[in-house]
Amino acid sequence: MIRFTSLMQKARTEGIAQGIAQGKVEGKVEVYREWHADWERRRQDAEAKGISFNEPPPPKPERSAEE
Repeated sequence: MIRFTSLMQKARTEGIAQGIAQGKVEGKVEVYREWHADWERRRQDAEAKGISFNEPPPPKPERSAEE
């Protein structure tokens, strides 16, 4: 029974770690989408007004080695 409990605890811990990593990735993607949407609105507003727009687009999120 102790071994089963130990295996269950290990599986739970690994599952939590995977969930945290997935949440970080999803958070980065959501932030990028919002940042990009704001950038795109500013670009379109400048274009509509005939103003030069030279702000670089936001960098795409990178996945780190730990994810």
